[in-house]
Amino acid sequence: MKKIILIFAFLNSILTFSQILDCPDYPNPDFVQPPSALYSRSVLAPPPESTKYVFNVKFHIVKNTNGTGVTANYGENEVMNAILILNTHFNKYNIFFKYIGFDVIKNSLYMKIRSFNGGAQNQNAAHPFFSEMVQYSKTGMTNPVYDYNAMNLYIVEAIDISTVNSSAQTSGVANRPGINSAFAYNRLLTATLPHEIGHNFNLLHTHQGYGTANCELVDGSNSDTAGDLVTDTPASHIPSSLFVSPTCGYLNPINATDCMGTVYVNCPVKNFMSTNTGGPCRQIGADLLPGNAEFTQGQANRMREQIEAYYNSPTNIYGYRNAKNEIESLYEPFAVVDVGSSSTSNTTAYSKTYTPNETNTGANVWNCPTYTLRFQKGFNWIFSNSTIGTLNKTVTDQYNYSINNHLVNVQIPYLGSEVHQAGGIECFSSFEPYIKGDVKSLPNLGSPVIMYETLDQIKASDPNLFEQLQSQEYHIITKETESGFVNQKTIFKN
Repeated sequence: MKKIILIFAFLNSILTFSQILDCPDYPNPDFVQPPSALYSRSVLAPPPESTKYVFNVKFHIVKNTNGTGVTANYGENEVMNAILILNTHFNKYNIFFKYIGFDVIKNSLYMKIRSFNGGAQNQNAAHPFFSEMVQYSKTGMTNPVYDYNAMNLYIVEAIDISTVNSSAQTSGVANRPGINSAFAYNRLLTATLPHEIGHNFNLLHTHQGYGTANCELVDGSNSDTAGDLVTDTPASHIPSSLFVSPTCGYLNPINATDCMGTVYVNCPVKNFMSTNTGGPCRQIGADLLPGNAEFTQGQANRMREQIEAYYNSPTNIYGYRNAKNEIESLYEPFAVVDVGSSSTSNTTAYSKTYTPNETNTGANVWNCPTYTLRFQKGFNWIFSNSTIGTLNKTVTDQYNYSINNHLVNVQIPYLGSEVHQAGGIECFSSFEPYIKGDVKSLPNLGSPVIMYETLDQIKASDPNLFEQLQSQEYHIITKETESGFVNQKTIFKN
């Protein structure tokens, strides 16, 4: 019963302030919740700060059935910038994200969704639940797009939180804990993105429990057992964004108090997990790099505790185990594109190197495919080899490296001086026989040709052709393979 009261009080506080929050806070309905010990500072210490965690990330862009809508133009540029945000805001805590691609879900039904199952505020809403959209991507499509080996991020038009208040929409929604989240399209490249991923890693709102008997006290005396259960985030209430000055100093003109009657004096208005969605304080930089918004070290420890507890879990309760990747994967391109055949001609883009075969019957052909290695945003890169020298790329660069049978050395300075090699696509060889040619014979170079002989495939490939030529004359021998390689040489036969 206590849990029902808390949820009701939380929702009531949302509707009272008519606040458009980042998301309603709710547990992942599909899995068992983490044990309370995970939240106790005295029971579980954070993993070593040097421990690194890597997660695959896949994006799903929802569009109308005919491909139109506010997300119609969304594609790689937007999701790559989202990867930039994730890495530049989480890397300092040794949490990394590996981009593995995006797809498009064309179904108008899921352009607008509801935040979560349950509660009177959602019973009459017209749109499907977030969980229903996730299930559709797993089993409802002819070609399911859900990736069980990645965190799945959905981009939609809008997310409803209430049918009581038509203006009450949310910027995002996430399984807490879990690997699924959804974002209103116009909030993807904002502080909402780290906010929802924070929920995936089991962070609570800084205002958790506000307006209930379980509120966090302003004096911090119960900060490890109430509120967001993180000791270094000050007690907060809803909505802190109404009381933020332009300088991001906290104001409280209505003298809002905690459940003991103490006035709030220092709400964490810059925190990613606060409710300051639209003000100047909780923002990422204009270049999508770190700006005002922040996680505290305590929140970082909480996320790392959650990840450590389930990253290698044999039961894969929250999907972390399947979505994880190795640190070495960060050095690898997210895509290797074979240039292949031109769309406007039948000629291939392979570079070919021909070497006349020693038997004089044809040519050895080395085919070296031309590939483009594509590296994600979110890291400083150093690429080097004898062909390109050294290239330095910043976190905001999405780099495409064209490679033709060359290895490129890859460094990520943030991870140290370690060098990995990418590319090195092996050439493959084949033998092409000569199929035609001719022999021109003349007494001296520059003299008129005294004999001209056309070579068919048998003669052109005859290894004894030289023995059949007239002595004491110059011979210009030309041979050609089917692919067009021409081998010409001039000899004098004694």
